[in-house]
Amino acid sequence: MRLGYPVLNVSNEYFDINDRGKESWSRSFATLFGTPDAVFIEDNAWTYDQSFTENGANAVGANDGGQFVFRHNQVESWRNSQPIEVHGACAFTAGTRSFEIYANEFRIFDPEHLAWNALRFRSGD
Repeated sequence: MRLGYPVLNVSNEYFDINDRGKESWSRSFATLFGTPDAVFIEDNAWTYDQSFTENGANAVGANDGGQFVFRHNQVESWRNSQPIEVHGACAFTAGTRSFEIYANEFRIFDPEHLAWNALRFRSGD
């Protein structure tokens, strides 16, 4: 999916990538990458400025066997603690199945949020 435009201060609006739950985990590891089965998120910019007060907003969240590629994006933030969140099977039948994340730029501008992390992985290949 190529939006190709900036996203500014969006709350609770993000890519939520799900698939077929446990069935997604039956696929061979060798067939996961380099296929069109993933959701492609590329060439976008997310900006959360000082007026955005919600901590922990995601640009992408994946669950239930979801597969995605996140590349060539930019995330700038004052208070966004985890723009990419790869969930395990906490509230779903299965965790995220696969993800590729590369060639992105993550920037944080608030020195008070020292525990900020761009990526939070709890499942997947």
